[in-house]
Amino acid sequence: MDDMEIELHYDTPFWALGNFEGNSTPPQVPQQAIPVHETAPPLIVPGPAAAPGPDVPTTGEWRELVPRRRLRGLILGAALAGAVAGLVTAVTTQSRVAVVAAAVCAVVAIVNRMTLVTVTPTLVRLEGATLTVRRDSRTDVFALADPNRRIETVGLPDQADWRLRLEAPDLHVVELSPAHVDPAILHQVVRAHRQVAAFKRLEHEARLRR
Repeated sequence: MDDMEIELHYDTPFWALGNFEGNSTPPQVPQQAIPVHETAPPLIVPGPAAAPGPDVPTTGEWRELVPRRRLRGLILGAALAGAVAGLVTAVTTQSRVAVVAAAVCAVVAIVNRMTLVTVTPTLVRLEGATLTVRRDSRTDVFALADPNRRIETVGLPDQADWRLRLEAPDLHVVELSPAHVDPAILHQVVRAHRQVAAFKRLEHEARLRR
């Protein structure tokens, strides 16, 4: 075998060499295995998201019941009355004790007044699928049917430990209890709109798989 045949021997597959040494057998290509293709699962496209039924409330407003706010109001009234009485006694009797008592009552009245002004009860308003929560100086708006937000209820509406947790766009979580809203109504509203959110999520995932 000359140099050319040696070079072909190493660079060319044996079945493509042909009849270099008088072999009458024609070159044959080895049989290739048939590739196996995986069968993709059928694509399930969900139907349109159903709107909440007519029995689901669309409007509502709840204001927090704050017994401590009423207590602070009573303390404020008593402190103002004590300050006035101490001042009158101090003027008529020139008593230092009355002066100190009037000053203490005035400080208590000022502190309670500032607390009543800065701490406002939580106000919750429902308008369609939107829930607005105003607490202190912050107001958050939640789209109950938004599939990208974590909105969930914990417990049963007839239990005292029932909670509604709402995730704001800045990931701040607002928690509402039976002291803030009517659990029986809001539990039904949230469940209906979260079902709509689940349909929206499935529809989005189906579009991505197309």
